[in-house]
Amino acid sequence: MKKLIISLAGAENTGKTQTLTLLIEMLVKDAFAQPDTLVKCLKMENADMRLIVAIGDIKVAVDTKGDPDTKLFERISELDSCDYIICACRTRGETYDAIQDFAQKTKRKRIKLHTYEVEPSLNRTNTAASQILNELKAQHIYQYLMNKVHEQQKALN
Repeated sequence: MKKLIISLAGAENTGKTQTLTLLIEMLVKDAFAQPDTLVKCLKMENADMRLIVAIGDIKVAVDTKGDPDTKLFERISELDSCDYIICACRTRGETYDAIQDFAQKTKRKRIKLHTYEVEPSLNRTNTAASQILNELKAQHIYQYLMNKVHEQQKALN
């Protein structure tokens, strides 16, 4: 099984945390609907969250904390046992490089995503336009992730 890391990149206050929090809500809701899904850990740090969920034999982690000076490399290294890691980062610099270094060190495939763009005057995570776009991005990540999980489950059986 090829392990994967998905990074959601964006500048400050562009909806990364909100989008990944919505993704966590979808995964938790799914966990209670599926008998072979187990929520292993839910941890809150300020507005940021971390989720580790087992879907059958496949472990998925989501970490919303993607700001500089948060030891992102060390935090995602703690998640190395997970098959899929989804995390937030900035578009360049320390957090972006931390994910790239982790992917290379662990030989994981990296998928680089970006938050959906909103007109600069609307670019705040509490606006209705941003909320809709964050929900759409979370749904797209969720659908992609569930497709990958189902592919892996078929390959394991």
